[in-house]
Amino acid sequence: ITFISGQLPINASTGKFAGTDIKSQTIQSLENTKHIVEEAGASMSNIVKTTILLDNIEDFAVVNEVYATYFEAPFPARATYEVSKLPLGALIEIESIVCK
Repeated sequence: ITFISGQLPINASTGKFAGTDIKSQTIQSLENTKHIVEEAGASMSNIVKTTILLDNIEDFAVVNEVYATYFEAPFPARATYEVSKLPLGALIEIESIVCK
């Protein structure tokens, strides 16, 4: 089992957010997650649980659209919460549990 701490939407090459909108930030958070999962010798299909923290729960539909492009059935269990503030003013943070 691998526990991946919350991934902010920071592009490792630039050290900055991937964009200012929820879609681009969701993609970057999931790309960061994917990189870590692959470094651990697993794939996104090995993720069994995610927790998504959102600055605005009304962004859930957009996040869900992007999320569906990274996972296939059976989808990982997921909890999504709106929080009052995320580090560095991010719009999203995603943590994951990987079971290989």
